[in-house]
Amino acid sequence: MLGGQAPAAPDALRWRVSSEDLRLRLAEQTAITWQTAAAGGGAVIEVNPAESFQTMLGLGSSLEPATYADLSRMSAADRERTLDRLVSPSAGIGMNLMRICIGTPDFTGDPWYSYDDLPPGETDPELRRFSIGKDRAYEAEGIPIHAVTIQNEPGVDRSFGKDPKWHYPPCRWTAAQELEFIRDHLGPAFRRHGLRTRIWTYDHNYNVEPRAGDAGLAYPRAILRDPAAARAVSGVTFHGYVGAPSGMSVFHQEFPDVPLHLTEGSVFGLRGGSTLIAKLRNFASSYNAWVTILDERGKPNNGPFEASRMIITLDSATLKPIENFDDVLYGQFMKFIQRGAVRVASSESGKALAHVACRNPDGSFALVVVNAGRAPQAMTLRRGTRAATAELPGASVATFIWKLPETRD
Repeated sequence: MLGGQAPAAPDALRWRVSSEDLRLRLAEQTAITWQTAAAGGGAVIEVNPAESFQTMLGLGSSLEPATYADLSRMSAADRERTLDRLVSPSAGIGMNLMRICIGTPDFTGDPWYSYDDLPPGETDPELRRFSIGKDRAYEAEGIPIHAVTIQNEPGVDRSFGKDPKWHYPPCRWTAAQELEFIRDHLGPAFRRHGLRTRIWTYDHNYNVEPRAGDAGLAYPRAILRDPAAARAVSGVTFHGYVGAPSGMSVFHQEFPDVPLHLTEGSVFGLRGGSTLIAKLRNFASSYNAWVTILDERGKPNNGPFEASRMIITLDSATLKPIENFDDVLYGQFMKFIQRGAVRVASSESGKALAHVACRNPDGSFALVVVNAGRAPQAMTLRRGTRAATAELPGASVATFIWKLPETRD
């Protein structure tokens, strides 16, 4: 049962809808009865559970300093409600995989820092003054770390730019340097200490060809082609700023057994919903938005990249959180695609109705459909010999949930 309505028939198609104008917010619709004869009307989406792809690790966002700061400005009650809204699968939108920062990001109101800050002109190549004092050990605080990446956007070096606006703290690595570090140092250290935390590599864009400051797929390809380094790596991570999601499919064809993850690149609005679907249809096993909460000015943010939209806005005058459309957009995915879900085949995803389908560990199926057009759109969902017809409101995203006996698949 999805909400307060009476339980639907065992083979009913249940669905919820969110509209861009926010008149509908994860609103449960009247359940639809499957028909044995072919239903008609509108675009046809055919789901084939017999053909399956990647297993989903989780879907979520980031808990970076900007979000922490805005959470701390709320009242205790509002902060608790906001956290429930983000991570509760029943009362909220069900985020279950969050990205946190090792060291400083650009989105913070505090001074940038590293773990070995020195006075101007001094160096410490032996890391004798290295300290994690600004970040306690996480597992001791009840925060399990599933995986770490070596460096965010390793090809970036802002020190070359003449405009000081761009001089935020990156750390440039080459693929050869990261390969050596994983193979000869980090991997052996994790094994020596019995750590179960995974090592993920790359953490940059999915462009197929190199571009300035960005090696593209050549970077993780070099690491995985080294057998010793590849044994230590449990996943490759991508950002969505350069290239197309199809770059992940290109990489998957070469390394089909390596999970791929989308660790940064927020998507917003209905166009963003279609983009998120494209990421999932191109083998992303997880997704993390970047920056969860900012105020109406896009603050705190010390960096050069301005944020015009966010999942939750903190009203700096009232210190009250405001849930934006992107909050319910993410909910249409995150509440219903469970950890351990397997993406299954669905017919080609078009511009009119972008869609992705998953089979959950509990045996239910979730189909997320985006209607980016302004007009209502009729659609027919087919699964084997059964079909059901629905009409999606204009400018909306819907999630369809069903669970049928295996003998009917």
